[in-house]
Amino acid sequence: MRHPHRRLHRRQPFRTRADVAITCALLAITLLTSAPAPAENLEREFIEPVQDVFTQVVTVAKNGTKTIYVSGQTGVGETLAEQSRSLYASMKERLEKAGATPADVVKLVTYVVDWSPEKGAGAFAGFTEVFGEVENKPAHTLIGVQALFQPQVVIEVEAVAVIETSD
Repeated sequence: MRHPHRRLHRRQPFRTRADVAITCALLAITLLTSAPAPAENLEREFIEPVQDVFTQVVTVAKNGTKTIYVSGQTGVGETLAEQSRSLYASMKERLEKAGATPADVVKLVTYVVDWSPEKGAGAFAGFTEVFGEVENKPAHTLIGVQALFQPQVVIEVEAVAVIETSD
């Protein structure tokens, strides 16, 4: 056990100015080689802008890979299941406009108003129809919310898909 008044002897990390220079050079090399690509090197596409407020689908491509971001989709209908089917049909159409299919989706986020487990069948009615045949299902987050942007909307789903491009 150490004596409480004894000072710890700390080794100095840099012994000479050369040590400092070498460390700085290695840090600079690391930062330069791992820096993200400048934005001007990315190819972007904005599909279906909505009244200068947002875009339904945004794609970002570089080095043969295109990432597709689908804004939160909502559906029409009186029930949760009807809205789910409607929104997943819209999502499939928007994915196709970007050159993707449901099989290319890697991430979904679902927002359901006043979520409870009893709402599961209705919430996933559209998912089952669109993604039922997809072998590898996407990662999926389900979030219960108090409300969405309009009172009649009870479910919203956003997606991220990734495809190869022919650069």
